[in-house]
Amino acid sequence: MSNVTPITSTRRKGKRRPVGVVKDEFNETMADAGRNNWATQCKGRGDEFTDYEVRPTLAEAEALCHGCVLLKGGECQEFALATHASIGVYGGVPFQHGRPVRSDDEPQWEEKAAA
Repeated sequence: MSNVTPITSTRRKGKRRPVGVVKDEFNETMADAGRNNWATQCKGRGDEFTDYEVRPTLAEAEALCHGCVLLKGGECQEFALATHASIGVYGGVPFQHGRPVRSDDEPQWEEKAAA
């Protein structure tokens, strides 16, 4: 059972936040992380988080982000929701089709075959 709770919207204090605001805040947070040498797990390892053939399990996704300073704030998950991330691990949760995966039993995302 995962210890990471997926967030389900870009709302804070009952108000939906514009995508541009979410993206700007996320980019600033990542820039701060770089300037301050924060231990972000995805820094320099983006392929493991967004380029994979088999979606990670919930436990594997959580392990990828374990120890990241951004995990508690929910910035990564909020970014994925706001931008409708098609695939990737954000905030310790695998995303597909712009939403968090809630169970390892959900069907695997498949790319459309090239014509």
